[in-house]
Amino acid sequence: MTTVDPYDPPAAESLDVVADGWARELLRGVGDDVPPHLDEFDVGYQAVDTWHGGNPDPALAVIRQALLDVGAITRLRSSAIGALERRSARWAVQRGRELPKPLSENRIWEVTDVDRFEETMGRFNRYFRPLPADVRDRIISWASRPETNAGAPERGWLLDDTIDRLRHIAGSEEVSTETRARFLRWYNATYKGMYDDFAGQLWRWLNAEGALRKPTPAERTRLGLIPAGTRVWDRDRLSAALPEVTLER
Repeated sequence: MTTVDPYDPPAAESLDVVADGWARELLRGVGDDVPPHLDEFDVGYQAVDTWHGGNPDPALAVIRQALLDVGAITRLRSSAIGALERRSARWAVQRGRELPKPLSENRIWEVTDVDRFEETMGRFNRYFRPLPADVRDRIISWASRPETNAGAPERGWLLDDTIDRLRHIAGSEEVSTETRARFLRWYNATYKGMYDDFAGQLWRWLNAEGALRKPTPAERTRLGLIPAGTRVWDRDRLSAALPEVTLER
């Protein structure tokens, strides 16, 4: 006997509720350091709560495809995902909680064309209202910014060998030095050249966070002759940037 799913294909009422959820979650995802965004999981959870059960996936798929077809959304940029994951990791470590799962497999979207987004939402939601002016402005501003290659790394790319190496550095009492060539060479040897581009991004981000910095005069005296461009690992800033390294494996 075949069980009929009343939510597949989605009725107009189901699309109305899910479209309303898309708009609500987008407004919740407004911040200063990442583009306005939404996670489909949260939209679906909200729909299930509204219906006291049910299956939001068919309606989510219809609306997602409609937005993609008109170029209104794209996957949230990698640097923004990395920033969200850094925030969650710090929160978890500070409270002694388990690290959250990486966000790489979540369907998290940012809006690339606010007019097409609003037009599409209006097709599915009877009472859709235009987004607030400040949210529109943020979307337009972020859509015009190219992705940075120096932003926070996505946790899914931070493999165990890398975290173990950085954990050892964070736990050492010695002055630990690093050069860009040595850092990239370790990545290339460890991962057989598969993550060379990411290694370059991680190097730039660690420098930007102060986890890698120029040696102080006292450190230069202690270290003696060192290659040009040598950086010193700042253990406190490394632990702040990547709190995972403070946890026992």
